[in-house]
Amino acid sequence: MKFHAVISEFCVAKPLKNKWRNQSRRINCSKYLCFLLMFSIVLLIFLRHLFFFSIDARPSSHHHSKKKIHSLVGESSSQDSCLGRYIYIHDLPMRFNQDLLTNCQVLTRSIDKTSMCEYVQNSGFGPRILSSEASGLWNSNWFWTNQFMLEVIFHDRMKKYKCLTNDSLVASAIFVPYYAGLDLRRYLWGFNTSMRDSSGFDLINWLKQKPQWKTMWGKDHFLVSSRIARDFRRKSDRKSDWGNNMK
Repeated sequence: MKFHAVISEFCVAKPLKNKWRNQSRRINCSKYLCFLLMFSIVLLIFLRHLFFFSIDARPSSHHHSKKKIHSLVGESSSQDSCLGRYIYIHDLPMRFNQDLLTNCQVLTRSIDKTSMCEYVQNSGFGPRILSSEASGLWNSNWFWTNQFMLEVIFHDRMKKYKCLTNDSLVASAIFVPYYAGLDLRRYLWGFNTSMRDSSGFDLINWLKQKPQWKTMWGKDHFLVSSRIARDFRRKSDRKSDWGNNMK
């Protein structure tokens, strides 16, 4: 309202006695209004071009970057078939795996009909099935395998994995070859909870000292167990409760 009043006062003002003077003032008013109108139009055009230019340029830049990334990934993939599949294996102290196989007699319970040492052979597959009545295919490909030897079998297969690496920085995952099920088997019956938990706690303390653990705080680590989850999820520290507390 104030702006309108100022323009009205400037353009119309009070009637002047001099006719030519009044006409001159109206001409100046028209020039002023034309200038405001032209300035507004130019400003709108400038803002319009600036706005649409920023929108049009953004997808082009994004498309170019995306295309460049796909090109780099495609080039790397063609050169390295193990890209994104590298596995690093921790070199654990032997007491967490190999010593359990060497001292396999401690894994055998008094009620077991067969010694656990029988199942250690052939990289955890156990003894071959031999029968005079069996075919040649049966003789060469079947074994007496114990279910609790899964950890040994998987570890042996991982040693032959084609995308192993000695550089943990390029690995997509890190394997911990701990025979958790076999280790727990030694202490499931007749031992207190501290003894059942000791190896698991020792393993965690060992891993925490390694730079590989500190990179992602163990989120990229994995292990394989031959026992069910319930065996590692004890609910309390009562001696009568089943399993250990490795959860």
